[in-house]
Amino acid sequence: MSAARPQKAAGDRNPIAEGHGAKTEVVRERAVLAVLSERTIGAAAKQAGVSERTLRRWMVDDVEFRDALAEGRRVAYDAGIYRIQALTARAVATLDELLDAEKHPAVRLGAARSILELATTRYDADTLLARLEDLEERHAAAAPPKGSGPAPFKFPDFR
Repeated sequence: MSAARPQKAAGDRNPIAEGHGAKTEVVRERAVLAVLSERTIGAAAKQAGVSERTLRRWMVDDVEFRDALAEGRRVAYDAGIYRIQALTARAVATLDELLDAEKHPAVRLGAARSILELATTRYDADTLLARLEDLEERHAAAAPPKGSGPAPFKFPDFR
């Protein structure tokens, strides 16, 4: 009879280790895609062919899985943003047409409100970006010579 090996603590285990219960990279990739496309974790687990408990454990404890999921979310988000950007010219043309809607003043109001909200949002983003760039320039200018330690950060006065 062979001597029994002590079981490792959960934190000491390799989450993609070989052996009983190990899942291949293909299954893990399928799980990432399932989480990105399904409405629930349970449905994603079923689509990926793993238990819901396994999928939830990967999402909490497995750094590589979480990184792959974050990258997948970023790629999906970027694809959506690119699609929205491609539709921008049509949307602006539609808003322009709706501003001239003579029969329905509510439609004109909605179009005008949308244009103003978009313009305000853009102005706010540009203003914040300019402030951030200004802070970065001030911080870089106030930095001490290399090797003398970090410069103390001084909060700017925006009053």
